[in-house]
Amino acid sequence: MPNLQLDNIIKNYGDHQAVKGISIDVPAGEFLVLVGASGCGKSTLLRCIAGLEDISQGTITLGGRAFNGLAPRERNIAMVFQSYALYPYLSVYENIAFGLRARKFAEPELDRQVHWAADLLDITRLLQNTPRELSGGERQRVAIGRAIVRDADLYLFDEPLSNLDAKLRDGMREEIKRLHERLGKTFIYVTHDQIEAMTLAERIVLLRDGRIEQAGAPLALFERPINQYVAGFLGSPPMNFIEVTIASGTMTLPDGQQLSIQTDVADGSYHWGVRPEHWSHVDSGFDTLQISLEVVQPTGSRSYGTFHLAGTHVVAELEARALQWSGKRIALTVDMASTALFDTQSGDRVG
Repeated sequence: MPNLQLDNIIKNYGDHQAVKGISIDVPAGEFLVLVGASGCGKSTLLRCIAGLEDISQGTITLGGRAFNGLAPRERNIAMVFQSYALYPYLSVYENIAFGLRARKFAEPELDRQVHWAADLLDITRLLQNTPRELSGGERQRVAIGRAIVRDADLYLFDEPLSNLDAKLRDGMREEIKRLHERLGKTFIYVTHDQIEAMTLAERIVLLRDGRIEQAGAPLALFERPINQYVAGFLGSPPMNFIEVTIASGTMTLPDGQQLSIQTDVADGSYHWGVRPEHWSHVDSGFDTLQISLEVVQPTGSRSYGTFHLAGTHVVAELEARALQWSGKRIALTVDMASTALFDTQSGDRVG
């Protein structure tokens, strides 16, 4: 399988620059996820790889073969779209077979490929149905089946699960990850959903305003974000940011409470990042804050408690029995080693 290389890709729409000099090397067989907020350029970059958009500057190569100027059909790339793009009056069989017929596949080979994909995606029983008779998850499987029947060098997914409800998305994430393991091909997947990115990717590229903000393994970005934007984007509920002052190894919070901190940063003001799961209801007398829970949201095994520190909104993930503590003043312990400090001006992580 060939490697994909993006070298200084720029895409302009008139005076607007949607992609601003992105360079990525994608090893053969990798599951790469492009993630970011709406308008960050992730779908535009994917469409440039597919040949649906012409790049303004840069080079895209697959296995050393330059894609610049090649039509989509000449790139040997398969793509799954957000809208499914199925033919409503064709059967599932004919929808999957459509691209193979266009490429003049012999009927026995075409039939073998269609049944192989249908078996892999567990939709063999649906081959004679039309899309209007299918659920959203089944239509998504058909769209994926139409892509994988091709022996493509690269498979592209443009927010394919965004039209599904939460339960179906959970199931389809598992199916797509299993599919990647079975095929062993290179997948590039675009999403704005950081949960999808974390659960699917071998490597995440987080985009912001047309540029790469940070790239790496999912847990590396989650545990070691390079700046406040990355830290706040990944995680659900997101990381809490509390403005603190540090002086002589003591951190003072907005409400005047103090914690000891071991850090090499200079004395001054910082944004202190604490993920909800780094709080616990264990009064150890060390690294402990006194707070008043205002709202508790139970989820079953855990509960999310909301409180304020002098106007700063904070969410803590607590044990399920926290439900009984709503409206009461309790002690929370924080795992200081897992927290982070960010520069108040640049947003970069420090210390």
